[in-house]
Amino acid sequence: MIRIVTGLLLLLDTSAWAPPAAAHQAPTGWQYPVECCGGHDCYEIQASDLQVVAGGWKVLATGQIFGSSQVRHSPDGRYYRCSYGGDPARTTNCLFVPDQNS
Repeated sequence: MIRIVTGLLLLLDTSAWAPPAAAHQAPTGWQYPVECCGGHDCYEIQASDLQVVAGGWKVLATGQIFGSSQVRHSPDGRYYRCSYGGDPARTTNCLFVPDQNS
């Protein structure tokens, strides 16, 4: 009897059926790439959260440096950062910046 109840409880555990992580949309409607976002990792930041450094950008919260070739284009002209769980103290997965006028 215990085996039957345990088996039924396992079948009812819907967490095992959770859909795979998916990207989500920026507030203005464009889609964050799936490789950057697990559905809740990306968020808007301010330009003041970054520092322009030789050849790229520094994320002030973590000290990470992103070379210009690693930074992604922000289609809406805003700044975005993706970090695990949307936690600003965690490693940055992707950084989106608007086009910079030279």
